[in-house]
Amino acid sequence: METLKDISYPQKKLISGSITYVINVFESQLHWRGEKTNKYAHTGTVNIKSGELYFEKDKLTGGKIEVDLNTIKVINLDDSGATKLINHLMSADFFHVAKFPVATFNITGSEKNQDGSFNITGDISVRGVTKTISFPARITITGNELSAEAEITVNRVDFGASFQSASVGTLPEDIVSDYVIIKTTVKATADE
Repeated sequence: METLKDISYPQKKLISGSITYVINVFESQLHWRGEKTNKYAHTGTVNIKSGELYFEKDKLTGGKIEVDLNTIKVINLDDSGATKLINHLMSADFFHVAKFPVATFNITGSEKNQDGSFNITGDISVRGVTKTISFPARITITGNELSAEAEITVNRVDFGASFQSASVGTLPEDIVSDYVIIKTTVKATADE
């Protein structure tokens, strides 16, 4: 027997062509990399808290992703070194997690390239500061499943995290790179 949901959902899809993909936070990954100039790099992960991607037919029109900064992990150090670095990253020197526990990315638009990739534009908010960024991404949709991969470079100083940045007069041998590289793999399912 047909229910109201069975009748209304296909009609809504046919009329509007709009589909919302809900991000699977357990299958999605966000990896980061930060460097101390000419010395070493640290790598780690942070969890996506929630997210949705909005499509109109085959065009990404919007979306929102929230990242839980309380889940920052370091994967290239032993336990004591990792704990020390995590505490520093969560401090006011970097992400000030006690005051700003969530970072957000709001997609404002995209352009689809001839090779099928997308150039995504949106507003990223960290430490209460919002900046517009753009980056390329690969998005694949198979049935109701979506997967996406992107590499994003963010200037931490733009968000007030200037600890040992060259911009504040740090000695060359102590400079921590202004740039954090984020590699993300997102898995999502169409919301029915």
